[in-house]
Amino acid sequence: MASLPEPSNQPAFTGDTSRDAAWSRDAVSSTETSRQAQMGKIFGYLKGLHATHLLELGSRLGMFEEVARTPGGITADALAQSLGLHPPYVRAWCETACALELFDYDPARGYRLQPFLDEILGQPDATWYLGSFPDLHLQIARDYARYPTAFHSGGTYSYQEHDEDFIRSVASATQSRPRMFMDAVLPSLGDLSARLEAGATILDLGCGSGYALVEFAERYSNVRCVGLDIESTSIEMAQELIRSRGL
Repeated sequence: MASLPEPSNQPAFTGDTSRDAAWSRDAVSSTETSRQAQMGKIFGYLKGLHATHLLELGSRLGMFEEVARTPGGITADALAQSLGLHPPYVRAWCETACALELFDYDPARGYRLQPFLDEILGQPDATWYLGSFPDLHLQIARDYARYPTAFHSGGTYSYQEHDEDFIRSVASATQSRPRMFMDAVLPSLGDLSARLEAGATILDLGCGSGYALVEFAERYSNVRCVGLDIESTSIEMAQELIRSRGL
């Protein structure tokens, strides 16, 4: 007679990967902690709201770009003068950015972006640029005001119901993602790059404002790109982008 398998501490795989199956099978438990640590965790989450606003302000006013253009360092007063901003406010912003570990500081040279943050926050055309995401998160935060009503009614608020500011913010924040894919992922996908060079057809379902289509079309002149979307503002933006790039 065959022996029974040894008991295992690992949950058995049933083939059902649904959310309900996972919650009925797996436990979630915390490690030993303290009240102080738990309070610090909550304040850390709250701190994220202020950090998001600081990041959005720096991107909106061009402060990150200006600091990126002076890698040797720039004083708060020089930054304010360069951008025509109020010096005391800029100094407070720089000090806070330093506290949030976005800037390094030297009394003789001033503030400079920490390693890699020049391309992440200060160069909008860089592959890894994330400077538009804070505005998108603030746009998304407007939806939270609808949640209490939705929790009572079960109602929804579709993507297409959002206003143009929201749609444009999504487009701005996500336009770097195709560059990330092409530079970081595409080289590992075998002969896909060669197929694109030869003239493949790309279908983008939910193409939004068209940045992915345009990125592929500009990098691979032989491809044919087709984008579909049901959101009218995004389609208008995509058509405008395509015309502006001469495609």
